[in-house]
Amino acid sequence: MTYESATLMTVTDPTRVAGDFHEHAKGAIMATGANEVTAWECMTGPMVGIHGVVTNWDSLDEMAASQVAMAANMAPGGSLADLAERYQWVNRIVSEVIHEAGDCQGAYVNTTRFSFATLPEGMEHAGELALGAGANGLRIMTVLAGGEISGQLIGSAFVDSLDTAAGVVAATRADTRFMADLAQSATQLEARTLFRRL
Repeated sequence: MTYESATLMTVTDPTRVAGDFHEHAKGAIMATGANEVTAWECMTGPMVGIHGVVTNWDSLDEMAASQVAMAANMAPGGSLADLAERYQWVNRIVSEVIHEAGDCQGAYVNTTRFSFATLPEGMEHAGELALGAGANGLRIMTVLAGGEISGQLIGSAFVDSLDTAAGVVAATRADTRFMADLAQSATQLEARTLFRRL
């Protein structure tokens, strides 16, 4: 069982985000035990312009300890204190990863969020559809804690082209088995957001 934490933030200088992340923040977070650390910029929807740091963990306790350590690093006198004035945290979403297919890496991620009555079946089939449409990988999660979206389902398709992202959406819509699985579990689309990797 693995977990994902997505910390969303506003920034005062977007031109410095990639450098701040790769030169300073990524290594500091990895040193606290994260399996993976990536940074993203939201391209669509009400969060456009918001930036996020996504971390993956084997343990929620390790994730929580990392957050404490990073807060100390960014406090006055900490090793990353000079970064604090450029970033304002606005939300953190913690999810449990329930299925992965392929390689969950790419220049973009197409994140689709669903509400559901019962957890839909056919997750392996969804992965096959995404990969068949050209996605590098698909990660499916349930939101454990994330404010108003807690309890919802998230599917993230990792791609190297936005045209591919559109193709993944088209492939799922056209697949009768996929749509039947959604209908049977009363699963409804709530939002879709595109992110660009930094």
